[in-house]
Amino acid sequence: MHVQMAWLILIVAASALPATGQTLFTRPYLPSTLSVEAVRPAYENGQLSSTTGALFFTGSYTLDKNIELIGELPVAHADGETISSTTALGNPLLGLGLSSTRIPFLVEIGVRFPVSSGDVATQLAQAADYGRGAAFLEKEKQAYLLANTRFMLGRKTSIRLRSGLAFGIFEEADTSGTDVTQRDLRLRYAVQVWREGDRLITGASFTGRGITTAPGSYSDKSRHHFAFSALLDFERIAPGITIGIPLNAEDRELASFIFGASLDLRLW
Repeated sequence: MHVQMAWLILIVAASALPATGQTLFTRPYLPSTLSVEAVRPAYENGQLSSTTGALFFTGSYTLDKNIELIGELPVAHADGETISSTTALGNPLLGLGLSSTRIPFLVEIGVRFPVSSGDVATQLAQAADYGRGAAFLEKEKQAYLLANTRFMLGRKTSIRLRSGLAFGIFEEADTSGTDVTQRDLRLRYAVQVWREGDRLITGASFTGRGITTAPGSYSDKSRHHFAFSALLDFERIAPGITIGIPLNAEDRELASFIFGASLDLRLW
């Protein structure tokens, strides 16, 4: 039932209305970009330093009019009164964006490589990976298939839809303490509204992901966030900020909101 729902969402996104594959929270619909985003959750644990959070280095490179190479390197950092300063890599992403030249439709396919060690930095950084899809889960192999589309609401306002599936394989201890290979099939989805002025770009986003293969209600197996973004567009570069709010009570207990600062560079 859940798998059928996932494909229904994917088909709906495909049948609506070029999008590109960069991070959700930088300038929309640009080819060949580099961006860095620092994300700092407002942890309820007051003993954590202001530098505890994550950095995301993201790039897209247009190979031709239909193919875009996409990469991301997540980095976690933790420091505080009760923990020593530590920095660790998350799970890097490598993928392709396959776009249509006739309709605004993009398919993203790719993998995340199992690099994250599951230390305290990457555990805390899991609160910062909203909209990205489990960038810091311990040594997880992940493959994903996402569809993107957009349509215009007037001359300056657009809606972006993104949905699809992610498949993860990871090791998890059972009740006896023995590591057992687990396999998860997850839904991913996002709705984003962009307003593009001459210099100021603003966006509002709803993002979510959930596990379809675990028992229990979907509300207990999913995470959702709302975010507001504002960027200043200087053509080649665009600094921006994002404020995100977790919609799940468990996530809000860890961090009541999330602050991100980004810098986006268009290569040419």
